[in-house]
This record gives sequence, structure tokens and C-alpha cells, in this order.
Amino acid sequence: SDLPNLCTEVSKELKDNIPPNELFLCNMTHVIEQAKALEAHKYNCSFGGKLIFQKIIRCGLHVVFHYVCSNVLCRVKATVSSDTEKKTLNQLAVLGALATGSGFSQEEEKFSVMNVQYMSKEKFACSEKIASGIVDNCAQEKMLEAINEEKRLAQIRGDVDADGFHCITVIVDGGWCKRSYGHGYNASSGVSVIIGMLTQKILFIGVRNKVCLICLSISKGRTKERKHACWKNWNGPSTAMESDAIVEGLLYLESTHGIRCTRMIGDGDSNTIIKCKERVSYGGRILKVECANHAVRRYGRALQKIQVNAARFKGVEGIRGRKILKQRMMRLIKGARNVIKVNSVKNHNEPQKKVVLNLIEGLR
Repeated sequence: SDLPNLCTEVSKELKDNIPPNELFLCNMTHVIEQAKALEAHKYNCSFGGKLIFQKIIRCGLHVVFHYVCSNVLCRVKATVSSDTEKKTLNQLAVLGALATGSGFSQEEEKFSVMNVQYMSKEKFACSEKIASGIVDNCAQEKMLEAINEEKRLAQIRGDVDADGFHCITVIVDGGWCKRSYGHGYNASSGVSVIIGMLTQKILFIGVRNKVCLICLSISKGRTKERKHACWKNWNGPSTAMESDAIVEGLLYLESTHGIRCTRMIGDGDSNTIIKCKERVSYGGRILKVECANHAVRRYGRALQKIQVNAARFKGVEGIRGRKILKQRMMRLIKGARNVIKVNSVKNHNEPQKKVVLNLIEGLR
């Protein structure tokens, strides 16, 4: 729709001028200041009247109580609102729901338990659209700050190549939901991130969606065709989402910000590094560094498979060996992590040193 997002306010006239018996979210300081003004009218009214409750108007979680003077000759009107701004409370509530992975149904049920009337589904969708735009702009600003900081640190340490690009080390990872109901299932959405090693801040976020619910509804004839924000941007398999988004991030950092990610720390997924080497201009210079967490996890999985392999390690000796392995498995895993830690600190530059020495010997 081309119409702007409108907030529909509901006016509720109550009998006997009694406020509703329910809970409300409010800015207490703001409410107290307004309550003082209501009380002051009782002493300042020229006709000896006082302000009495008339009606309540809601806009989501934002509530406005309307009062009117009891004397017909005065009829002064006043209001008490739950917050200084109408949209703030609704947008913060929706932002909190998005941050915790919740949705409208869960939030409505939670607030009903607290005896707080929640916003309508339409108002939630409207506030979600506004909040998502704010979050997106904030994320873009923070990522730009992190990119500039990584460039500054690269400039300080002199990590600039012959083409004038700043070379940095990044951590890359991604994923998608995977469930099993007796068979494999890959979700229709995936996300990948590129994180600066030194700043430990996100430099790029890539999202892939295989399905747009509105487009799907239109194709099945459930909804009339209309203009909408389509989020579908991927037609390939879920397993290729991670590598494609990371390649997009590397190309973006190079073309827009003059940054080349020549050292990548990631999991053991060889498909990602292969795609980077194929599609990125400096792919041949990218050095893949194995993530210690993933390496230790795979080592632990391998030990677990050995420990439960009764077919291969059978008999008295096999049972005894598997029992010993089970008792000492955590020590072996911790030992592997310590070995990686010690060698990464002592010998992380050894391969480069050997290459340089070989080049020097070749020139001689």
C-alpha cells in the first residue's frame, strides 16, 4: 500500500467514570508530573469543581487518560499519558521482542498473563517495520565505524599491499537452521558474518532467503498481487548460502572500502575458501587459518565415535580400552586445545618465514 503507517486510536467510554482495572506500562516521572497538575485544578477551579475520569484512548501500549472538570460551568479538560511520546513505548516493546527472537503471539500471551493489554497485530507489524529500519541504520553505522577502525590499525602496522589496499585478518562464519523429523531439513534462510580479528567487531552481514511469504501467497492465489518488499534473494541450496554471502562481503570490502581480507579464520568448510579463491580477485593470496574451536570439536567427535564403536573394539581388551577412553576424553580434548594454543603463538609466522627464506635462496 502507498498509504503511510497510521496508528488507529481506540476511544473507550467507561460507565460511572471509573478507570479500567488493569495494569499499564508508563514513564512514572512523566505520570506523576501530570497527576500534580490534575490535583492542582481542584484548588484553582473558580467553580469548585474537580477533574474526573472520562475516557481512555489507546495506541498500542501507549495510553492516554482523559479527564474533565465535574462542574458544568468549567468543563476544563486534561489528559494523563503513559509516556512523553506516543510511538516510543510500542517501538521499544517490538524491538525487545525482535532482540529475544519472540513474535506477536508470544508477546501477546506474555502481556496477558501480566494483565496488560497488548498492541494489535497490525500495530505490531507497523512498529516492527519502523524498528527494523532503525536497527538496520544503526547496524550500518556501527559496521562502518568498525571498518574504518580496521583500516586505521592496518595503516599503523603498515599492512598495505602494493595496490594500496589495506590487508586485514577476519573471522568468517555462517549458518542456517537444520532440523530433523526423521529426515533432513534445511531452512530457507541463512546468515553469514565477517568479523575483524583485531577489533572483534562485525564488518559485514549477509542474509540469504529462499522464500518470500507474500510472493508465495500470491503464486498460490491466496493474496492479490501487490507491491511489497520482497526478501527472496537466493535460489540455490541452503548449503551454499554461507560461501556466497562471505564472497559478497569480501567483494564489498574490497570495492567500497579498499580492504582485502588476506587472512581468514573459519571452520573446516573447504567450500567457502574454494569459492573465495575462485570469485575474489586476490583469492590466490588468501590464507585460510583453521578455527581452534572447530578443530577441537571435530577431534572430540572423532574420539566419541571411537569410544562407541563396539564392533571394531570388541572383546575384553576393546571394552577396557573404550572405558579408559571415556574416562580420559575430556583431558585429551583439553590437551588438544592447549597444543593448538601453544603452537599458534610460537609458530604462527613459521610458514611465511620459510617461504621468504626460500625466495631469498632462489635469488642468490
